[in-house]
Amino acid sequence: MNWSLDCSMMLAAVLPDGGSAASDRFFARLGEAELWVPALFWYELAGVLSRVAARAGVAVFS
Repeated sequence: MNWSLDCSMMLAAVLPDGGSAASDRFFARLGEAELWVPALFWYELAGVLSRVAARAGVAVFS
């Protein structure tokens, strides 16, 4: 089965403070599923990661 993965679900699984029971259950039951991401995924990901880096005091662009 194929799934479309949005940025919030993926980040909930990988960021230390973003975990949720729903994302844990989803990724635990994936098995051999194929994940697809929407075209905006990469832009959303870049935006979130730059905000996370700014909060941590890391310069993203120099």
